[in-house]
Amino acid sequence: MDQALAAEWLHRFQGKAFRDLTIQSLVGNGKSAAVFRAVDPAGISYALKIFDKDIVEAHGRSVQEERIQREMKLKNLRHPNLIQVFDAGYEDDLQVFYIKMELIDGTELEKRIPTLARAKIKPLISQLAEAALFLEKNGFTHRDIKPSNIMITSDEKTLVLLDFGVIRPHDAGNVTDTQEPHFIGTLRYGSPEFLRRTEQQTIEGWRAITFYQLGGVLHDMIMRQPLFNNRSPYPRLVEAILYEEPSVIADDVSSDLIALTKNCLEKDPLVRLDIVKWDDFLLAPPNHDTERALKKISARLTSEGDNRVNAEILMRNRLNGAVEKIDSITRSQISKEEFLPPAIFETIKNSVTSNVLMLSFSGSPSIGFDGDLRIFLRVELLGIELNVIHVSVGSLLGVIDNQKVKILLGELTLTTIYKGHFEASLFKTAFMRSLINIWSLAISDERIMTAESKGWVDLVDLLNRSVS
Repeated sequence: MDQALAAEWLHRFQGKAFRDLTIQSLVGNGKSAAVFRAVDPAGISYALKIFDKDIVEAHGRSVQEERIQREMKLKNLRHPNLIQVFDAGYEDDLQVFYIKMELIDGTELEKRIPTLARAKIKPLISQLAEAALFLEKNGFTHRDIKPSNIMITSDEKTLVLLDFGVIRPHDAGNVTDTQEPHFIGTLRYGSPEFLRRTEQQTIEGWRAITFYQLGGVLHDMIMRQPLFNNRSPYPRLVEAILYEEPSVIADDVSSDLIALTKNCLEKDPLVRLDIVKWDDFLLAPPNHDTERALKKISARLTSEGDNRVNAEILMRNRLNGAVEKIDSITRSQISKEEFLPPAIFETIKNSVTSNVLMLSFSGSPSIGFDGDLRIFLRVELLGIELNVIHVSVGSLLGVIDNQKVKILLGELTLTTIYKGHFEASLFKTAFMRSLINIWSLAISDERIMTAESKGWVDLVDLLNRSVS
């Protein structure tokens, strides 16, 4: 619905009775409806959404009736970050469909993004995720999360998610989707699998769409511009959604938010689900030392026209680039720590999609360590685009030659310390936490070695057992 038609409707409806309400003013208009401020006899204001009759007829009245019924299922749900639905139906006198909702005193997030305080980004995305999770727990997926469907209060403290027009009840058929699985929602914020309509018809499949759209909102707040801005006409936008990795760079935003945004916007829905969890959006995330074990996803590469040799070259180049960054960070961090002896760095295992770095520490009486410690960092590539890394750590304490080390490597316990799009500061923190835990155990008690008849000990296994 354009602004001219919305203004015409205001002139037509203003001051008129609409069921138990009196329409006062126009709040805004979208593609298929206009929203008016209306008051009841007690003077309480509501948002009254009235749908364009022509658009309803174009899509079919039965489709609109089903959508209204879906929104009515939300009538009894209450959440501080979701707009409340009070009533919905068909008004016979005016021959229009309507929804009566809570009136939010605020501004669309889309309009506030250019001046939004950076400190507000984390609490706002946390509220948005809580609203989406609340919907999921109650059997719904929104599917159209975007800045223009979000209201924010004037003090930037509270966010409210609006517009349930394409909401998906988990126990429903394809009502909102029509008979054919055409794209619905908003293209710019649709994930690649949602654009293609190849999403899995499961809670996990719909959650993957939600995570992507949360990432789109995060991107806009961080970059202060729409996702895939200036990608027009339509074919260019489609190409960007399917193949382009959006830039997410900001010196005044925390690295964890940058990484979360990139992880949410991962193209592959399976990898996205593996590297993003609901807990990532919490204001106070849980301690990563007790991070749950994550299943390993095999790396995949889809490249039409590339032969196997070219594909392997691409994979090795990307892996080597990731390993070089990790090698540089670990060398720098170890050289700064006075409690550590010098380390020898070497690559002991190298394949197309994974490398194993070995850090060797020899005994140093000056720091009270008389032994040989080896720490292994396994670096893997994940995802269709091979732009997600998985780093796991293992450790051996004992005097063992390098040839035997390579054999024992298959017996060691490896635990994940980093998984996601690479952010140097986050990896640095994860690596140092793991290094300190391993080193503390290595020098804590000489009886560790005497307790192991095989002459070596798996320190990561000991750490995991001590935690459990």
